[in-house]
Amino acid sequence: MAIQRAMLLLMGNFSRTTSTEALQVLTGCLPLDLEVVRSALLYFLRRGKTVSLGGHSLEPLPEGEIGNDFRIWLLNEKKKQLDQDLLLQWKSRWSCSQKGRTTYRFLPDATMGRRIVPTDFSTRSPGHGCFTSYLYRMGKVGDPSCIFRDSNLDDAHHTFFLCDRWVSERERLEQEIGRITPENIVGIMLSHKDCWDRVVAFCRVVLRGKKQELDFRLLLS
Repeated sequence: MAIQRAMLLLMGNFSRTTSTEALQVLTGCLPLDLEVVRSALLYFLRRGKTVSLGGHSLEPLPEGEIGNDFRIWLLNEKKKQLDQDLLLQWKSRWSCSQKGRTTYRFLPDATMGRRIVPTDFSTRSPGHGCFTSYLYRMGKVGDPSCIFRDSNLDDAHHTFFLCDRWVSERERLEQEIGRITPENIVGIMLSHKDCWDRVVAFCRVVLRGKKQELDFRLLLS
């Protein structure tokens, strides 16, 4: 997993403390062990061998005289079924994982990350960066409360959806695209490019403003 993790970190502006599970979802990359299973099963399938690996198995293509077009179609169907089974396993694994739970709140379906183009919103891992709950865990600040004093816990959910400091920016966004929640924001972003651009612009303003304020306060402390 360390090899895959190193490559995933290079794919975006991710915090190095982001869990591997969250990185896989954010980049839309199948976990390495499942990718190995997929490659091995397809290798043996093309060579007409039956093999079981990682709880999955593929029967070889039928012997005898079958048309080339039918053989190609059957091979593709077996590939599709294998991909579906592996994605279901990944979704189940992501749902049961204890890692990346802030990311999970935004992306409960492990495969949703495959539809997201990296931007300020998607590459800055939820739960990491200029959130004092994260900085507190890293030992960089003395408490996890919001620097604007409206919550005892400052995380991505509080910052984007609840923080009083960004009420006007949030209300302006909601007038344009409708009410936003952690559960619906990704769907709204994917519904139309204009919605995507407006959410990204909102996140940009919030994160930039918060970072400036946080840096200033840390400088004075």
